[in-house]
Amino acid sequence: MKKAKFLLPAAVTALSALCLAVIVWLAVAGRRDAAEFAEAAGAFEQGDYRSALPRLAAVVGKDPSNAAAYRMLGAIFESERNYSSALFCYRQAKGLDPQDPALKTKYAEMLSAVGDARTLLNSFKQDFDRKKLSGDDLFYYLEALIADGKSEAAEAVLKTGQPNEAARIAYQRGFLALKRNDPAAALHSFAKIPDGALPVPARLRLLGMTGAVQFAAGNEAEAEKAFRLLAAEVPETGDYLLAQFYRRTGREREYRVQLEETVQANPLLTAARVELAEQYAGEKNTAGLKQLLRQPNNRAEAEAFSYIEAMRALLEGRFADAEKSLSAAAAFAGRPLYQAIRMQCRIARQDVGMLPESVNALLRLTPTPEARSQVVSELFPLLLELARRDAGTEAAECAELILSVSDQPSPARTTALEVRLQTAAAAGDPAGILRSAAALLKENPDHPAANLAMGDAQLAMRKPDAALDCFNRLPADSPTAQFGKARAFAMQQKPDEADRMYAAAWRQAPGNPVLFESYAAFLIDRKRGGEIAALAVALPATPGARHLAAFQQARAAEAGNSPDEARKHYLDALAALEKLPPSPAVDYRRAYLSALAGRDTEAEALYGRLLEDNPQSLPVLLNLSEVKAALGKKQEALSLARSAARLAPDSEAARQCLKRRGQENRP
Repeated sequence: MKKAKFLLPAAVTALSALCLAVIVWLAVAGRRDAAEFAEAAGAFEQGDYRSALPRLAAVVGKDPSNAAAYRMLGAIFESERNYSSALFCYRQAKGLDPQDPALKTKYAEMLSAVGDARTLLNSFKQDFDRKKLSGDDLFYYLEALIADGKSEAAEAVLKTGQPNEAARIAYQRGFLALKRNDPAAALHSFAKIPDGALPVPARLRLLGMTGAVQFAAGNEAEAEKAFRLLAAEVPETGDYLLAQFYRRTGREREYRVQLEETVQANPLLTAARVELAEQYAGEKNTAGLKQLLRQPNNRAEAEAFSYIEAMRALLEGRFADAEKSLSAAAAFAGRPLYQAIRMQCRIARQDVGMLPESVNALLRLTPTPEARSQVVSELFPLLLELARRDAGTEAAECAELILSVSDQPSPARTTALEVRLQTAAAAGDPAGILRSAAALLKENPDHPAANLAMGDAQLAMRKPDAALDCFNRLPADSPTAQFGKARAFAMQQKPDEADRMYAAAWRQAPGNPVLFESYAAFLIDRKRGGEIAALAVALPATPGARHLAAFQQARAAEAGNSPDEARKHYLDALAALEKLPPSPAVDYRRAYLSALAGRDTEAEALYGRLLEDNPQSLPVLLNLSEVKAALGKKQEALSLARSAARLAPDSEAARQCLKRRGQENRP
């Protein structure tokens, strides 16, 4: 027990000594903190803000309950136009000293300065409803009402004569006029405001609004003056507004310089950084783009920097990287350059199917002739490449895309029309050929391919005079022109001119199968079939050419009433066909020649297989009907003729076939 009694007083004594030490330390520390605050406050009172700022920051770091220190910090930041930091400090001070009306007003002023109308309205609504706002507080509250779109409520207050200062009423009325897009009324109100009559943040906003209404009224010189004054006082925001003024007035050089100054004055202003990046991208300045990139502080900055990285990747030819960066910058999809980058990436990987989406998105954003011209110039190399490697479907899609954008003559449009013409010709589309050729001739009446296509179309419509007009626009020594003229003269019943043109064309293009077939038909019609054998010598030594030569000689023999010779040549034509790879076209030709050569059973089998593969083929139905009739299978022949008539009720060939079968089946 004695030991316990001895220990207890010792513990108490130790605790008392510790408490005394803490009290002494707190007293000493308090005096030291008070001394530090006094020094900071002294520097502040003397206007030495450079010295006061770090000292006051240290004070509130140690003592967050020091309302006076926060108040002084707010004043320093406000003097530097750093209104967001000033707002934070005044908010802290107001929270520590909520009954101070001056702090309440400063809080409202800074909310107004940073444009946070919604918070201002929510914070002061109760006092407004109770009519407990001071004149200054009411001024900021009304401004917030107007900024938040509640103009009617603000008008109702202004009609009562509040606030009671004429300059402030003029400011509010000018703001209201600006909101309703009445620049003349806004200028009239702003002109009533004397210099120095408004708080600094409001005066700065007045400069911005004055620049806006002067610009809207067409007074560019006065607008520039206002924006320059604002930029001089508050570079962080004024520089950007001045840059926008230069952009809207088309002063590109000043716009670019001002953007650079804005980014230097306010590195956190993402909008200016993005616009400067777009300028650098247009100049292919990859080094400048790289300098604009930094570690993002938030999601908005991350998207902005991804957009800038996409510009850089595109310029460096890293199209996959550019597309990847675009996918992380969706917030900028509404900017023309974003869509232009996407379009160029799709062009680079020849993704023709997705190009219309990019082109349409870009032109929705910039529906100008210049933008259309730029799109066409970007698509043209792709079209040339697709046409060069004979990518028919993709080339046709690219051509149609160019034609949907371009309505002015250009090499790209001409090439697109040529591709459209080739596509229509390959598809056997007479209407498409006519449209494409007509469009080409409208822009260039001497276009060779268009004149040739139009001439052929006119011949198909049995208009030899119009066809000759087209062929005459081609070079006189062109074998295609001579071939076209020969056919036109033949249709005009001018055999001598036709013969002369056929001979001239054959001298320049001996062995051309298409020319040979037409020339041979002309000779047969002129009862000169014996000359065909001499022409056939020039044909290439291929199964297809040998088939063509034998067939034409068979036709000539038939015309000369030499059936045995005709049959011999038909068999030669069949033998040549046997050496060709099987296909529906070859099988059809074999069936046709078999029938002509009197091999009706073979023809029946071949036509039967063709009909199984294509039951809707009118030529197969008609020819098989003829073969069945020749074999004495009258009912089968009649059934086929009826099927043909049902398939093509307007076909004269089908009507005649059915008529013959009906006559053959009469008792």
